[in-house]
Amino acid sequence: MKKYLYFLLAIATLLSCHKDNNKEKGSFTCCGAPFKYFYLKVDKNLVNEDFTPKFSLTKITNVGNEKVELRDFKRLDSTVIFEFAAIYDLERSLIERSEIYDLKTTNHKVARITITGQFKSIPNCCNTPQINKVLLNGKEWVPEKDPKHGYNIYTLQENQLSESPANPKVE
Repeated sequence: MKKYLYFLLAIATLLSCHKDNNKEKGSFTCCGAPFKYFYLKVDKNLVNEDFTPKFSLTKITNVGNEKVELRDFKRLDSTVIFEFAAIYDLERSLIERSEIYDLKTTNHKVARITITGQFKSIPNCCNTPQINKVLLNGKEWVPEKDPKHGYNIYTLQENQLSESPANPKVE
């Protein structure tokens, strides 16, 4: 009789472990990428004829600067929207972080973009990234909301760029 009880207990334990493993695999189906896309809308005068940008974007980090890969996301009549990955963290840690980007045009105009965000914990899912606040040259940058898809688009106009300190404007 004891052997029979131990046998039933072993089967029940194995079945419950199997059930837990299935739950664990299924809970991450809502996980997206470990970063948030940042949508940057620029005037066509900041873009070449082949829709490549006339500017470079560099992420400032404590170990050096890294060039950011901009992807041509959407072309409109007088503007182009580029996207790049921000708030990137493979471990999806919940701490708030700020990322600083320097934008430099080919005619030596600059802008500094500061993106503050974090990963939020969602029940029965993995941590997902969100952007909390964006500053352009130290001032809050208010996005426009894409009506169809709901993502935020940050519009950069040429008059928001300043002269590079290394190349002051001669008057």
